[in-house]
Amino acid sequence: MNRDRFCQKRTADRVPRKKRPTRNDAPAYTGELLVDFTNTDLYDLFVADTVVPINASWHQENDSIESGYGFEFELDIPAAVITGDATPKARGGEHPRQTIPFEVLYDETNPMITARYRSTDTAL
Repeated sequence: MNRDRFCQKRTADRVPRKKRPTRNDAPAYTGELLVDFTNTDLYDLFVADTVVPINASWHQENDSIESGYGFEFELDIPAAVITGDATPKARGGEHPRQTIPFEVLYDETNPMITARYRSTDTAL
């Protein structure tokens, strides 16, 4: 094991040498969506290896924070590709569901992920 990169090697005066850790690879942003199977659209995107945008948003009713305002959270991914098997699965009398694994891509224009929220929190 190369102990230099983990600050474990000591010099003659017993003071550890510190080196900056090196990155082995660029980070990958991945996720999964669990959806009800209604048609083959998502499976077709997987088979065609199509780059798609993902937009997920959560909203609460108006006046849940204060008069005229509701809580909102929105996640926007401009470019993603389905990376794994998106075959729908069903058990017995249950409605079929699909687990859609995806990887976020960088389109060289937009940020990879944008998160937007609204609340009355003033501590930030």
